[in-house]
Amino acid sequence: GRVLYKTVGSFNAGEELDVIRKKVQKLQNNGSPVTVQLVQAGNKTWRHARASFSANFLGCAGFSINDPGGFDTIDEALKGLDNTDADIFVLCSSDDEAIEMAGPFTDAAPDNSIVILAGNPGKHEERFRAEGIDFFIHLKANLPDTLNAILDKLNREETSK
Repeated sequence: GRVLYKTVGSFNAGEELDVIRKKVQKLQNNGSPVTVQLVQAGNKTWRHARASFSANFLGCAGFSINDPGGFDTIDEALKGLDNTDADIFVLCSSDDEAIEMAGPFTDAAPDNSIVILAGNPGKHEERFRAEGIDFFIHLKANLPDTLNAILDKLNREETSK
């Protein structure tokens, strides 16, 4: 089983996650699985750590995770995207590199996709949002709240197609 979130605190992660998984299941019954494309670029240690964190964080919801592996530059990572029709794109890099990479990353993601930065944006949050980042996932992010917000945004996009 997944015993990833022992430290989340007092809420019952199991129950909330069951509800979220059911929502995802319902979304997937209408068509293909909800897919997450990890985009790993830059510092090897950071991109790996953030990719596995993101896979766990988003995997809890039952999303399908696609990880093409890591690249040294954002350009290579974007060229190496093996799934451009993913629903969700996640930038996995170090904090410093993310500042440079966010622009090209959000530009490359399809218009109706959800764009996530793995990492705590800290004082750069406004800048990242201005560049088109929708969500931030990190250790301090509330798991069920964030997953629910992602699902709400997914739902809206399903209906506007």
